Amino acid sequence: VASSVVRVFGAKRSALYRLEREAGGLVCIAAAGVGDPAQWHGQTFRLGEATVGRAAAEERSVWTPDVLVDPKISVPERVADRIRADGFRSVLAVPLKTGERIIGVLTLGDVAGRTYTEDELALLAAFVGQGAVALENSALYREIRDARDFLQSITENSPDAIITTDGPGRVTYFSRGAEAMFGYSAEEMIGTSVVDLYPGGREEARSVKRRLDEEGP
Repeated sequence: VASSVVRVFGAKRSALYRLEREAGGLVCIAAAGVGDPAQWHGQTFRLGEATVGRAAAEERSVWTPDVLVDPKISVPERVADRIRADGFRSVLAVPLKTGERIIGVLTLGDVAGRTYTEDELALLAAFVGQGAVALENSALYREIRDARDFLQSITENSPDAIITTDGPGRVTYFSRGAEAMFGYSAEEMIGTSVVDLYPGGREEARSVKRRLDEEGP
């Protein structure tokens, strides 16, 4: 998203910030354009600070023709030095929303005095939508990853035999407890049929499956 904004708008810099309330502000997760974009990764702005923080706090687009001399914009000196080095002064910051919730901010940086036409602002709205989707997906991914890691820590340390299968009954997970109980390693069992673990074989497995379908867990 950041790279496309730089290319399409001919801007010097674009950056995507994710709102992380636990971190106390907006964290840069992607940047593109002049200088070394990697220097901006991890840069954090408090709500209300600079154009990025104001856009999120006020839930509206914030534009300044020169971010370093605008009395309404407070820029930390460490960031001001980086802006001078990279050579952009005009900044447009647009909040990213999912529903009514602010989840991040997309910024464009260019030469002092750069303005934007109605057509450019309409086009920018499309990139804002892409940025919101990207941030929402990354948040969902992190939630799924954290849930997976949490469940994995439980199953790997449980003395119980915990086994999962796909629809046809092939083993997809075989816990350490299962290894101890059945005497097979997970490596041996993944991809094999679970019916081999039932004393009654396939008929018993079918009976259990039928009960699951009829009675639930």
